[in-house]
Amino acid sequence: MAKKDKKSKETPIKAVEKKSPGDQEQIRREFVGLSKIDKAAIVMMLLGETYASGVIQLLEPKDITTLGKAMLNVQQSSEAILHLVSVSYTHLTLPTTPYV
Repeated sequence: MAKKDKKSKETPIKAVEKKSPGDQEQIRREFVGLSKIDKAAIVMMLLGETYASGVIQLLEPKDITTLGKAMLNVQQSSEAILHLVSVSYTHLTLPTTPYV
């Protein structure tokens, strides 16, 4: 039986926290440098093909082209960046009033 890689259980945010302050700053700069379209492209990639195709069907051809180019540009983003984008997206979609 093959050994399980302990690192695979590490969450991206914990991986960022373990990095040196210089590495954390680099990740922060990379995240801040992402455009809204880059972040949308990352969200689409995180959604997966099935769900993303449903969203793409709602877009204009010009927007599909723009999003497709952005997806090519961000496809090599680190796990830390993917995590930060997903957290920021989740934060935007949370209800502002608690459920009772």
